[in-house]
Amino acid sequence: MQDMAGVKFWQRNYYEHIIRSDASLARLRAYIEQNPQKWQHDQLHPQNPSKW
Repeated sequence: MQDMAGVKFWQRNYYEHIIRSDASLARLRAYIEQNPQKWQHDQLHPQNPSKW
């Protein structure tokens, strides 16, 4: 891997989220666990035709 020290970058659509309740934590955990299973149906998946 190249040395990236000092290189500026921006991650588009990134945001931080403060977890304020057990319910919020449970929703985030479910998302993290279930999201990879949805990748094959995602419109950005390389094998799916673009909807744009």
